[in-house]
Amino acid sequence: MFGGIGGFGVALNRLGGKCVFYSEKDERCRETYALNFDTPPECVHGDICIVPDEKFPQNLDLIVAGFPCQPFTTMGEQPGLNCDKGRGQLFLQIVRMIKLSKPKALLLENVPGLLGMKETLNIILKAFCDEGYRVTAEICSARGLTTTSRKRLFLVGLRKDLVPLKAPDSSNSSSLVTPSLSPFDYSFFQFPYIPDLKLCSHDILDYDALPISELELLRLSKSTWTQLSQNKRWKPSQLAWPNRHCDTLTSHYGNAVGRGDCQLVPSSSPHPPRRFSVRECARIQGFPNTFNFCDKRPEQGEMAHRKEGYRMIGNSVCPPIIASLAGRVLDAVGVNIGKEALSSDDTNWTTKGLVVAVDLACSALRTSPVPLPAGCLVLCD
Repeated sequence: MFGGIGGFGVALNRLGGKCVFYSEKDERCRETYALNFDTPPECVHGDICIVPDEKFPQNLDLIVAGFPCQPFTTMGEQPGLNCDKGRGQLFLQIVRMIKLSKPKALLLENVPGLLGMKETLNIILKAFCDEGYRVTAEICSARGLTTTSRKRLFLVGLRKDLVPLKAPDSSNSSSLVTPSLSPFDYSFFQFPYIPDLKLCSHDILDYDALPISELELLRLSKSTWTQLSQNKRWKPSQLAWPNRHCDTLTSHYGNAVGRGDCQLVPSSSPHPPRRFSVRECARIQGFPNTFNFCDKRPEQGEMAHRKEGYRMIGNSVCPPIIASLAGRVLDAVGVNIGKEALSSDDTNWTTKGLVVAVDLACSALRTSPVPLPAGCLVLCD
């Protein structure tokens, strides 16, 4: 649900999953999704609010959703459930689906700002708990598996009949586990260990190795470069130098460059720095190099086409992180369907999730060395 370009799908397909329902309101995202997945047309839907109840599938192992974050992000006014565009209430569509489909587990993603909105958060959690799920959460960083420190709040919900309260120990009658009074129930699920691959900008950026036409389009104009150079908030150290990490991508990457709101790629003198390419943004998020994007529409300008890509990628999830989390979730509810996806080297879904996460992270790296901008020094461990 709220499937975007398929960041969840990239991870879950690699785990051996089969998508039986996909919903996304944005037409361009749906077109991009169709380029990369073979989900049957009858399982692909637009606006979730107008999908009839009878279209929701049954016998699901897992529902995933990155429900809209604009009402909860600290980058805005945080209207929460009172968002005038109704986006704050869209979590109720997830509630509608779980009421009808009764999946074994939920894996939901949103911004960390939601964690600070106590009243709103309690309403959302109560809605899931009332439908029979135990819910916990953690803020996870993509830092270990990508070049960015993107942090997101992940909610995990497991159906209560699959994670029953522990039976009392005969030697200690007080050992019965009871539900926590805090907003989250931390007693039934442990988030997985995320390894640190120590990736940096040099692992994903093409620097000056892009085609000349692409470099000329992405490089800052003289006027924008002058504006940025005169901005007291901006420093050259903020560039994506080879030994640096990449900043967290947002959906509005590429806008307001002159104000210093976008990390840029250094170029060889005398050229000014440039914006990330769409492929580089996809690598930052952990999308494999085989992931495809739509061609430019006839009426669309070149830069507008790239900003469209920035928007879709900035709104996506990081597939390597999803693989690791989903593997742990599948273990927690004892999913057996699809066990053939496990190889002889995988002892359980948690291990499989970690293996897939690292594989996805590696498939998002550059495939060949590139010349670095003049004066760059790569620091290696």
